[in-house]
Amino acid sequence: MQRLLFFFAVTWFMLSPAQLSAQCITTSAPQFTVLSGQTAVITPGHPNIIHVCGNAVAYDTLGNSVGREYHLDPGSALYIRLDSATTVFMKSTALLDHYNDPSTIAINYEVSSTIANVISSLLNLCPLITFPQAICTMGVDEFSMQRGLHLYPNPTVNELHLFYNGNAGEMKAEITDLLGRVVDELTLEANKPATYSTAKLQEAVYFVTLKKDGRIVEKKKLMVVR
Repeated sequence: MQRLLFFFAVTWFMLSPAQLSAQCITTSAPQFTVLSGQTAVITPGHPNIIHVCGNAVAYDTLGNSVGREYHLDPGSALYIRLDSATTVFMKSTALLDHYNDPSTIAINYEVSSTIANVISSLLNLCPLITFPQAICTMGVDEFSMQRGLHLYPNPTVNELHLFYNGNAGEMKAEITDLLGRVVDELTLEANKPATYSTAKLQEAVYFVTLKKDGRIVEKKKLMVVR
């Protein structure tokens, strides 16, 4: 009997590392790819298996209650509104952060990945993560981010992320109240994300107006809540 128990104990010890390491290998082929150097706002209309290439940034603005899987290449970044249905696989030097109310998330990561403000239901350190093949430097995806100004989250509480998808270069972003008074302004460069603190703004409706050489490029409504 003692020999039998010893055999099961040794067998369990030998199998456990293999079972854990299996979680480090992703088996799902990506359905959507954020190409190198691009920034994408992920919405419920996107597929659920997303590959974020190196030097790319993804913002998951709404979360996904039905489950979503991210593959983060080295040097990529994912800012996410967390939900427990999401699983993230992170290669070294990838960044995972949240910009909304924190929740739990399953994370599989290599050494030197950066995980900030995340409560993990599974924090699995992997010696190496293997991704299915993804094309990162060419092609146009049918789910590519729409051109123009993106504000997220909106409504917002303390922080607003701004991104303009286009070729307008450097622009001025004016924040005005409903009476048209400019309450603040910042510089926004096309195809580069920017973050603005709304902590000093009162709870109200505002407008964000992009201007280039004095001409209006785009105008969008912004709601600040407390």
